[in-house]
Amino acid sequence: MVWCSTGCISPANSLSGKLFDPARLCWMHLPRMTPNDCSVFSDKESLAVGTELLVLRKDVFANVIYQYNLLTNTWSTEMQMSAPQCLFGKESPGEIAIFSGGCDSQGKILSSAELYNSETSTWRTLQSLNKPHKMCYEEFMDGKFYVIGGIGRTNSKLLI
Repeated sequence: MVWCSTGCISPANSLSGKLFDPARLCWMHLPRMTPNDCSVFSDKESLAVGTELLVLRKDVFANVIYQYNLLTNTWSTEMQMSAPQCLFGKESPGEIAIFSGGCDSQGKILSSAELYNSETSTWRTLQSLNKPHKMCYEEFMDGKFYVIGGIGRTNSKLLI
């Protein structure tokens, strides 16, 4: 299965999504997410991890994680990060995902990192990054996790 990541979960149609099944060469519609005026027009981040699609959206009072389960074809919102954030980097090599950096609800750029395990539905705080980052790029390669670029703490300085 391939998650549709461009245009399917956007402000214009943020309550629905699609996924492509390459074995059957067809698109499938996902069930609709619970609507919310604030989240419809806010920034969203998504990441596939294991058999789940995580969509992180701004809600009226906090950031909310919408979790789509491919096996049950359902959405839920019970999951919470230890430190809710936005503009973070994220990457998943399979059943785990790492989220790092980003901003808290007051706009402070963070150096925190968290690991999500989709098999146990648990979050674990990791050692902090050496520097705060937001809007960074992340990648797993050769069993290691890389955080690249983004914007740092002082005067929106670009990190290389």
